Amino acid sequence: IVSIVNMHKSFTKNPNRCILNLRQIEGDGGNRMIELGYTKRNLLTSLCEGSDEPLIKAAMEDAVGRAWVAEMDEPKFCVIKVGNFIYLIGLPPKGRKALDLRSILLRECNNAYIVPENDHWKHWLEDNLNCNYRMVSRYTVKREKNSCDQSALKEWIEAIGAEYKLRKLDRTAFKKIAANEWSSDFTCNCDEEEFFLNGTGYVVYLDKEIVSGCSVYGFSEGKVEVTIATKLGHKRKGLAIAAAARYMLDCAREDRYPLWDTGSVHSIELAEKLGFVADGEYQVFQIAVDDDF
Repeated sequence: IVSIVNMHKSFTKNPNRCILNLRQIEGDGGNRMIELGYTKRNLLTSLCEGSDEPLIKAAMEDAVGRAWVAEMDEPKFCVIKVGNFIYLIGLPPKGRKALDLRSILLRECNNAYIVPENDHWKHWLEDNLNCNYRMVSRYTVKREKNSCDQSALKEWIEAIGAEYKLRKLDRTAFKKIAANEWSSDFTCNCDEEEFFLNGTGYVVYLDKEIVSGCSVYGFSEGKVEVTIATKLGHKRKGLAIAAAARYMLDCAREDRYPLWDTGSVHSIELAEKLGFVADGEYQVFQIAVDDDF
């Protein structure tokens, strides 16, 4: 997961362009979908059991993120939101339930990446969003097990400038990065206690300021989804790759399998330097919430 998304965009203009606001959403019929607490996630087992998506598994196993259904008795579809990703799973709804789902998407998307499970959901989104949206390409990279070149990783760690200090992400750092927009992805999926129970990461300091880092975005069954970010003004200095290299060493020692998902071709190049290889491209939806589109 990388915070840069600017590659291979295609824009879909609806003649009834809508810039979303609360009044519009409330006028859409309200929200009748049911948000599931952590103890009710077992209702989604039959819908999600075939998914290999780490963030969906994380939502099911570790009770991170949020989830909605249209009914409690054998739901036919669900919405799962983990960080900046929204997953649509099951059978696309019709009628009143379609309106309720649309209301959830307009209220909760906030520039999130809406991931359709299949072509049925892709067509549903195209037919039902009824507002301005764009399609964005994202890329997955993978790392073969037992392919960790530890000497190469250590070289990246040692290459950062002497003025920068690489440190493990501790509770003091957690509070600092949670307050910064550029690094909010590091901590957006769980609270502090949950993070330190299952997650970890590394940050780069310049004096007392955190300017870059690598952290866990999601975790399940020995797999970890990795996210990196660097504050503007400190990019292209090898900081993020140093933090990521240090975390890769931890993954090798703890037998964790790291995964990476990015919207930037540049980040694929960075991942390849860490031993990852390109695994595929997929399309996600983003709804316009301001005039940036």
